[in-house]
Amino acid sequence: MILGKLPDLRETQSGRDLIAIGVEQGIERGIAKGSLIGAIQTCQKILGQNCDSNADLARKSMEELTTMAAELQASLRSRLAKLQ
Repeated sequence: MILGKLPDLRETQSGRDLIAIGVEQGIERGIAKGSLIGAIQTCQKILGQNCDSNADLARKSMEELTTMAAELQASLRSRLAKLQ
């Protein structure tokens, strides 16, 4: 049995390493989500739709955003095909 108080995880090298990994992954996910949100808003503008706000889109999951982007992409393709 361990006697005494264990150190705070943030005070250990392993804890700091794990936090750094989590921060890096969070940044990568945030960049990916932000790029997808920007693409969605751009498609909405091109199609003449009301653009969803950054905050509304940020609350959606990546799966929901990916679906939205695919639907907008299909709309853009359809509109482009009619122009040709």
